Amino acid sequence: MPGTTSNSRPGALAGPPARPSAASVGSRAALAVASVLGVLYAALSAYWGSGGHALLSTIGGTLAREGRAGNPGLLAIVWLTVTLKLVAVGAGLTAVVSHRWIAAARRRIARRVAWAAAIILTLYGGVLTITGLLVQSGAVHASASADHRALRWHALVWDPWFLAWGVALAVALAGSRARAVTPMGSRGRGSAPARTRPVTRPRG
Repeated sequence: MPGTTSNSRPGALAGPPARPSAASVGSRAALAVASVLGVLYAALSAYWGSGGHALLSTIGGTLAREGRAGNPGLLAIVWLTVTLKLVAVGAGLTAVVSHRWIAAARRRIARRVAWAAAIILTLYGGVLTITGLLVQSGAVHASASADHRALRWHALVWDPWFLAWGVALAVALAGSRARAVTPMGSRGRGSAPARTRPVTRPRG
């Protein structure tokens, strides 16, 4: 009498391999844009903090004057902004790019920091960009003593730079929400587990 044993097919209960990263292609592209914008802005601030004067006149006002004079207090603030910009870049990379060696708790903290940076950058850059463009269009009149060259640079370059960085970082974070993919869960809701196929072996 033949005996019947139940034998599962190889891979019958195993779902598709887990995705290497929860980040979509779009979020990675947005992260790349945000990271480049952040690193370049930090590098420019570091250049000014090291005593460089190129484009310093486009900042205008007290910052430009004190920067040329090498005011120690202002230079300390500049280097603080360099640090904060690099922290924002690092937080975005940690939150979006999946690394198994990064603890989940650290990723959550990085995500909160990155979201805070994205919101601040977007609001700050957005408000100043809109205000600057209103001034450039003539809808809002600047004072007679205003540095119009600096106002133009802020409206068209510096403030939109903050805005673009914040928006790109927000898009990267929004598109990288963790999507846990488990072997059984990947079959879809209500799916029945894979059946085993009996294998008949001849006796003796």
